[in-house]
Amino acid sequence: MAQAFKILLLDHQPTLLHRTAQVLRSAGYQVLEATNGEEGLHLAAEHQPELALAAGSEVCRRLKDEPALAGSLVVLLSAGETGSEDQALGLECGADDYIVRPIPNREFVARVETFLRLQKALSERAQVETALHLSQARHEQASKAGQSGVWDWDLRMDEIFVDPNLKAMLGYADHEIRNQRDDWGRLVHPDDAQAVMAAATAHIEGRTPVYEIAHRRLHRDGSIRWYLSRGTAVRDENGVAYRMIGTDTDITERKQAESHRDATLEAWRESEARLSEAQAVAHVGSWHLDTLNDRLLWSDEAYRIFDIPVGTPLTFDKFLERVLPEDREYVTTAWTAALQGEPYDVEHRIVAGDEVKWVRERAATTFDEDGRVIRAIGTVQDITERKLAERALLDSEEKFRSVVEHTTVGIVVIQDGRQVFHNVRTYEMLGYTEDEFQKLDFLARI
Repeated sequence: MAQAFKILLLDHQPTLLHRTAQVLRSAGYQVLEATNGEEGLHLAAEHQPELALAAGSEVCRRLKDEPALAGSLVVLLSAGETGSEDQALGLECGADDYIVRPIPNREFVARVETFLRLQKALSERAQVETALHLSQARHEQASKAGQSGVWDWDLRMDEIFVDPNLKAMLGYADHEIRNQRDDWGRLVHPDDAQAVMAAATAHIEGRTPVYEIAHRRLHRDGSIRWYLSRGTAVRDENGVAYRMIGTDTDITERKQAESHRDATLEAWRESEARLSEAQAVAHVGSWHLDTLNDRLLWSDEAYRIFDIPVGTPLTFDKFLERVLPEDREYVTTAWTAALQGEPYDVEHRIVAGDEVKWVRERAATTFDEDGRVIRAIGTVQDITERKLAERALLDSEEKFRSVVEHTTVGIVVIQDGRQVFHNVRTYEMLGYTEDEFQKLDFLARI
């Protein structure tokens, strides 16, 4: 499946660019390499990749403005030493997310796979929405453009007058079909003939108020057409039907539109299911806030993250109730700023059942002509595992530093020809103060 995806990789460091590209190609992806923005934009316009991985916030902004990437995800490749400031700047420039390097190859490929799964689900959803709108339009046009003709059935003589227009609609001249029920009946599709006769008999016997049935007819050219037959019986003083008059309307285009609409709706449901699955895998939910009516709509995954039954009515205040009390002021302040046009990208804790989780929330707001926010669309991501991993790493580093600082052995770390670390024991053993040792050309004395 990976081979079907194209990834644009943009990095101004050639060595790092080629190394990252090799990791992606080993995972089966088609990689487009670029070392600058102009080259990246050219490749994007030519190949329209599903995902763009770019080092540099300004490059991310230019990629997001590229029409060829309108349906693609743009992810910032951030260096760990640049810190959160670079990541925040990238997000403000339009990046959909970021990956902090260095990162293990396996985790990197897994993150890329998650981004592509989300992009595929979102792309399919957009295509299905477009197809659904087109299908509905065709359905309305087909309903207005139906061709009709009349028929008059003499039940006593078992003769039926068929409008020449009806015969022509099936490819026949008037004289080619006699006014006999059997002649006209032979044009009914064999699989529908019994149902058509049963509906007519039910009305003739007075068991239904009208005669109405949709069925198929055989066209002279071998094609099959759909017709809607409607009729009413004329009865004598005893209620016995002796005549039935009605119309036949060609509804083939409407039936085709309905079939296409049903297929589109099924594709919509499948796309929704895939999107829900992708959100569950990535632990990312989506939400929509109608600020005018204070109505908050969540995806299924958002409900799962907050441990709230799917479909529970929500408002902004109900959301705040789930925010950990210590973080509510921070979240409220950030949201108030977002209502004034500031970016909304926050990480905070929530209470989900008996568990405290970390989430990251981002939102885009829409303003009316008076500058008021009328709606906001955003995402919520469960980042609890990441926060726990960061805490564990910090604890591990602190423990390591404590061991190194208190060991009885002097330790000096040399990297790229320069001293990058030494412990207390080192300068104490050599009889220096820390300030003196830092100024010392240690390598020259080795």
